[in-house]
Amino acid sequence: MSKALFKYLSTAKKESSREEEEKSKPAVPKLFALPSANIVIRVNPVVVFEMLNHKPNRFTDVTAKRGVGVLFGVLIGNKLLNVNCSYAVPFDEESDGSDVFFVDLDSVRSNITAHSVFRKNETMVGWYHTGGKMCANDSKINKHFAKIIPTPIQIICNPRSGRLIHTIRAIVHRDTVLNIEGINLFEPITVLRSTILPEKRMQLGMDLILKQERISNREPVNYTPEEQFESTITRYWKKLDDMHRVANYLGAVSMNSLPPNDQINDQIQKLKNKLPPTSEALLATVIRSKEKTCVKLTLASLARCLASIDELIENRYKLQKVLKQKSTGGKQENGAPTSKAIPGKKD
Repeated sequence: MSKALFKYLSTAKKESSREEEEKSKPAVPKLFALPSANIVIRVNPVVVFEMLNHKPNRFTDVTAKRGVGVLFGVLIGNKLLNVNCSYAVPFDEESDGSDVFFVDLDSVRSNITAHSVFRKNETMVGWYHTGGKMCANDSKINKHFAKIIPTPIQIICNPRSGRLIHTIRAIVHRDTVLNIEGINLFEPITVLRSTILPEKRMQLGMDLILKQERISNREPVNYTPEEQFESTITRYWKKLDDMHRVANYLGAVSMNSLPPNDQINDQIQKLKNKLPPTSEALLATVIRSKEKTCVKLTLASLARCLASIDELIENRYKLQKVLKQKSTGGKQENGAPTSKAIPGKKD
């Protein structure tokens, strides 16, 4: 009886220890599989920021090399894919059009492991590059990413676009999605429907940054993923603060509650400094001059009022004479008195 109890306890202990080991192991992220070509890919604006900041020299240097990174997101049902995060990976290729390139897949796998720690519901869904258009090596690069996930999507980012809505384009390569519904088997790629998360403030801020970056002359900088994310968020919040200040200013204008302008106050102070120093005698002189001016203006107003009254009375008398003549039916000259014939004696 004791031996059976001992075996039971030892077996239970082993099972509990095995369960604890399984719980302590990091969760293996699920592999992304594209359900259909009719899916809608919705990209977070922060991801677009990271793509734009991947190679800052792309804004001014048309011949600069493109950057490559990986995309992470979550699949919602079979109709929507949210792309919420991205990481740049080491990449290089020959600029003379040859098929020689290098992409660090070990860095990709380490990014997958690190990302699964703090975002367990997201997994790698594809990759991107900042070339602005399809390149010759895209299909070969996609085959390397297909070794990690079966159906990687590709997003082409165009940093030289002036509008955010024209920045990204999502595609899949035919070689990795032959058995997927809706795939065009007659073309090497199939374009997917893609959109950017509708956050108006962020979109306006990114449109402003795109416009400024196209005319800027910044030196090329190589960002690590941490520096890339930090610089992106810093620039985003700075632009957002500027937009808030403009909105507050316009609101104050519409409400007629603008604060006093410092420049106007400075000009007023400069004018005050040019005036002579005030004293009691000067103030008394100014007050007397003001009183005399007020008296003169008052007298002039009274004189004009009396003249108007006199003219009104005269016009009234003339009107009575005209009405009287019309009532008698005759006209008489001025200064000619009317007379009647008085019967009298003849001389």
